[in-house]
Amino acid sequence: MESKIMNALAVRTEKVKVIIIKLENTDKQVNDLLSEKSAMKSYITDVPSMHSDIIETRDSTVTIRKHLAEKLRHVFAMLHRLEAKLIVKGESEPKGKEKLFSKEPTIDHSEDEEPDENEHKRRKAREAEMDEHQRIVLEDEVK
Repeated sequence: MESKIMNALAVRTEKVKVIIIKLENTDKQVNDLLSEKSAMKSYITDVPSMHSDIIETRDSTVTIRKHLAEKLRHVFAMLHRLEAKLIVKGESEPKGKEKLFSKEPTIDHSEDEEPDENEHKRRKAREAEMDEHQRIVLEDEVK
């Protein structure tokens, strides 16, 4: 009888040890989840400030673009008026200087050779930049 009790006690002791190990593992997992939760909270609190920084940067970029577009529009208008005044006076060229606006194309198409890849990329980038400037000026004029 004593051996039965000892065996039952040994079995229960083993079960308790297994439960204690499971409890320790669960406690470690809870601690890991709590640390992840605190890290997530800090990330979440950073998002609104980052979002406001992005919005502020975009707003300042838009403001700068509008300002530059306004300045460029005035500059082009003044150049157009200046050219018109020169044509009205009968002077096609200012004295001792080149024409303000040339009717000749600025790109020489008479070359027989094909432009290399770098030249082609550079031209595409320049054309895209000019298209962007024209789009900004047109948007500004519409507003």
